[in-house]
Amino acid sequence: MKLRLADLESRSYKHIDTAGYPCLLCGREVNEAKAVWVFLCDGGSHITDDPESEEGDAGFMGAYPIGPCCHRKNRKVLAPFVEAGKVVTR
Repeated sequence: MKLRLADLESRSYKHIDTAGYPCLLCGREVNEAKAVWVFLCDGGSHITDDPESEEGDAGFMGAYPIGPCCHRKNRKVLAPFVEAGKVVTR
């Protein structure tokens, strides 16, 4: 299953100048311990719940974090994608 990133709600904070990992949705710096991780595919336009099927695709971009605020706003729709991201260890 895939989900378009454009369909997710985020804070309008696009500050990407961070030493750590920025939130995929809003760009704020994310505490890695509090982040949830999802897998980007289709060149970054979608997230997937099945990263193994996408890994050979040229558009597969790996795992990216979503911060706690953005995760709260999108908790229900992100649930299957966050489960897939739990395999990420940083």
